[in-house]
Amino acid sequence: MTKTNEFAQGAPCWFELSVKNGKAEKSFYKELFGWNYEEISTGGVNYTAATCEGSWVSGVNEKTPGVNDSIPTTWQAHFCVDNAHETAERIRSAGGTVISGPDDMDTGLLVTAQDPSGAFVGFWQPKTTVGFGVMDEPSAPSWCELVCENPQAVIPFYEKVLGVTAVTTTSPFAAEGASLNSSMPMIMSETYTRLMANGKAVAGIMHKPLADTPNGWTVYFDVDDRDAATEQIQQLGGQILATADLPDVGELAICADPEGAQFAVLHPAAH
Repeated sequence: MTKTNEFAQGAPCWFELSVKNGKAEKSFYKELFGWNYEEISTGGVNYTAATCEGSWVSGVNEKTPGVNDSIPTTWQAHFCVDNAHETAERIRSAGGTVISGPDDMDTGLLVTAQDPSGAFVGFWQPKTTVGFGVMDEPSAPSWCELVCENPQAVIPFYEKVLGVTAVTTTSPFAAEGASLNSSMPMIMSETYTRLMANGKAVAGIMHKPLADTPNGWTVYFDVDDRDAATEQIQQLGGQILATADLPDVGELAICADPEGAQFAVLHPAAH
């Protein structure tokens, strides 16, 4: 498996699911991905870490009524930063909103924010915990992308806050040979922006394909078989919003779990 122990400034390092019913959601993902869970306490906060073959792959945060109601049921991407306090200042100066932090969680410093599009996003300055323990393997994280109404308005925010370089090219959804299937009307952009950290593509930004969905980060998990995964998702009470076959990317499905949080599964193309 692809083990990780450090992340570049600006690279995604953690995915977190904020939900109302933690027990039901954990059961869904355990059945789908085979995850196990560790109950931990960090910064005085009880927290659930999902593991894949013993390595951390994501977190589950059960929302407390009346405390963090403003955060919707959603998957949230967290990005590695070198200095959380400076990041918070850059968030404000770039047009974003700091929701909380920097909070000292003992294992690192956390800033939770909304970007100019309203999407929730986290920033993590690690101390003893860097983030994912494994990536780019079945049931593990592999990618994330921001889907929003106006990508060009939010790209400068991430360039300034994370120090990444944005590269815009033809969208893989518009590439020759790409196919897309959905029961809902979808608007696919002709372009796709990749955020580059240390010369490597670490995340994407694109126009949101489903008009009725909120602006937000879609997190990806690799699977061995996209079609088998989508069948299981539906059997477990989730939804399949769209599937796509993308040359040089792979077989993709955009999904929603039983509580409505969107995520994607990908059987990556062979390279």
